[in-house]
Amino acid sequence: MARRSRSDRPITLPAVHGRSEPAPDLQLRAAEARAALELDLDRYRALAEWARPHIKATIPRRIPLLDVTCRLKSLDSFEQKAAKPHPDDPVEPKYERPLEQIEDIVGVRAITFFPEAVEAVKDAIAANHARIDWSDKREQLRQSERFGYQSLHGVITLTEGDCPNDDLVGLKLELQIRTILQHAWAEIEHDLQYKETQVRDADIRRRFLLLAAQLESTDRELQSIHDHHRALRERAREDSGAGDAPIERAAVRAALEQACPGAPSASDDELDWILTQFERLGMTSMEDVWRVLGAADQQRIHTALGLDYPRGQRRQVDDALLAAFGERYVGEFTGKARVGRLAWRLKELRANGLAPPGS
Repeated sequence: MARRSRSDRPITLPAVHGRSEPAPDLQLRAAEARAALELDLDRYRALAEWARPHIKATIPRRIPLLDVTCRLKSLDSFEQKAAKPHPDDPVEPKYERPLEQIEDIVGVRAITFFPEAVEAVKDAIAANHARIDWSDKREQLRQSERFGYQSLHGVITLTEGDCPNDDLVGLKLELQIRTILQHAWAEIEHDLQYKETQVRDADIRRRFLLLAAQLESTDRELQSIHDHHRALRERAREDSGAGDAPIERAAVRAALEQACPGAPSASDDELDWILTQFERLGMTSMEDVWRVLGAADQQRIHTALGLDYPRGQRRQVDDALLAAFGERYVGEFTGKARVGRLAWRLKELRANGLAPPGS
């Protein structure tokens, strides 16, 4: 097909390309795209308000997560992206239909502690949405034998089956799933390299890529440590007679050392208190004990409660019982101050997906 002359081409969207300013016709089209988004902004705000709690509730509690965040792209950022020229022809727009083609107007990011959780989060989200297009930046780097930005991306096209209301049908929601180390690298690199158009330095880029390789290795080592620790805990459960073995003082002491590594050990009086709570809650076997201790993600609990001091074994058991039994555990106490503190902690645990919703 013959290429159209400049005069025959449609007015194109503004673009930012390197240090140059967008062409006037591109600036005009970008402004028009921005105005169109502004008219439809209420729908996108509604999507952003719904997306974070929805995605967070989709991910099972057993998957260790640092956080789930959501952001609505600003009008300025959208306009700047809509202004980008086509990489093969700088006088043509990269996005002919910005509202359809720019897929990250609303974006959700799930940040995991370990690499294996990235796949688990992907599977959990995929099980609840019919239309998702995935793009694995990690696999692309592996195939090209390079290091750099690593993240699992997906775009959900909302259908009637997974929308809170019909107004959101057809909108797109971008997903990013990455480890905490991948997130740290990407955020710093984005600020220093991607958004900066005036300063380009090959040495800085090379150092960022070297750091990406080091962090990839660190991610693998952290996963290996996590796997080893999990295996030790499983072995400890077997050795402590989890099964139907009755709760005994020595077995509980051994279980606490395994379930709360590095925590200050419970004193004899504190161990008596722990055993009393188990009895009051109807826990009769070591299997019951391990069910509670094993379900508690103590690292995430510590973060969710905003604590700046180490918790001993007694406090970690207290938090684990609160997460497992909720209001039933709060109801075991009568002191106003104690009940108030437990109620607040339970609220924070639920807000972070660390305790089941209330009845």
